[in-house]
Amino acid sequence: MDQPKTFIIALAYQKELSDKGQVWQRSHSRIHTALLESLDAHGWSHIPWAAQDGWLLTESHWRGKGMMIKQGSKLWERPGAQGCLWSHMALWEHCVQLDEPIIVLEHDAVCLAEWNPHYEITHDVQKIAYKFTQTRPNKITGEWSPGSVGYSVTPRGAAKMLSWLGTVGAIES
Repeated sequence: MDQPKTFIIALAYQKELSDKGQVWQRSHSRIHTALLESLDAHGWSHIPWAAQDGWLLTESHWRGKGMMIKQGSKLWERPGAQGCLWSHMALWEHCVQLDEPIIVLEHDAVCLAEWNPHYEITHDVQKIAYKFTQTRPNKITGEWSPGSVGYSVTPRGAAKMLSWLGTVGAIES
């Protein structure tokens, strides 16, 4: 199997300091240099995917998707997590439209190996951490934390996740 389209989710904003304090300015994507260098070193093609800034989401955005975030829930109080969910949902919708499997990477993954052309995506959603490692330090141990920094998803898997979210209607975390 050829390497599926590989999308990197990253905010297109960065916090900048000015004489007036911290300001958000539109700038280059916040994809970590280590990810881009590692993808290039291992011959991976990749497509940046603009993440949704959760601080900009409103109740009307969620209503437009037929969903609501329960007030007072953990997700309600974490706009960053809302933006993350929104960004992944947008990629799932894109996967369904493409009608082909895709790979989704977080902006701080690091690629460890080439794409194996003999690899087949056989599960609707499958973590691909064996090819990636996370670049976030563990605050307690100081070591790099393992995590789910990438996954493959089929159109069927993407449709299932979107359907489930649509069925649940009210997201409670």
